[in-house]
Amino acid sequence: MTLDKNHPLDSTDLDTHLATAVNSLRVLTVNTHKGFTALNRRFILPELREAVRSVGADIVFLQEVLGTHEKHALRFHNWPQMSQYEFLADSIWTDFAYGRNAV
Repeated sequence: MTLDKNHPLDSTDLDTHLATAVNSLRVLTVNTHKGFTALNRRFILPELREAVRSVGADIVFLQEVLGTHEKHALRFHNWPQMSQYEFLADSIWTDFAYGRNAV
């Protein structure tokens, strides 16, 4: 669409232009349950990372993620060496942020 000072702007033209100019943004929210299945029966954080990857989201909001946990690291051989949010971001996203809501 080209704007011309001698041509009045038609709202239909503008609506069409704006509709095609909008890009999509894929957002995913995940409650990680600290990396475990229901009732803490099995550690599934690596599987959860693959599921997050498969969605192809641009932004992912995580709930119930852990930073470090020394006891879990001793108990589970595949416990990540970094925080869970860094582990989930992996090579997918270079930028991530963590906000703590309680101490």
